Amino acid sequence: MSGFNNYKILETIYYEDKKIILLDPVSKDEPINNIYCVDKNNNIIWQVESVTEKYKNKINMPYEGMSLHNQFITAANFIGVGYDIDIRTGKIINSYIVK
Repeated sequence: MSGFNNYKILETIYYEDKKIILLDPVSKDEPINNIYCVDKNNNIIWQVESVTEKYKNKINMPYEGMSLHNQFITAANFIGVGYDIDIRTGKIINSYIVK
């Protein structure tokens, strides 16, 4: 996974023949959109959709945790906002307050 060498992988979810990885957010500024889906050869299939692409009025912050629920990933960011993410596409389905 080129470009990931500077970051620690915090969590990995195995799904079918893919891995969903959460990179360690070094700060609240980097890396943004820090959830990726990669294939068995570590080629990037998708990077999670930017929050500001889906919600123009929300702040884009790194994720700090994730879990698998059926066909979507639940992930929360630094400021306590949770997101459901489509596991096949990386698109954000919805958002809610978690803290």
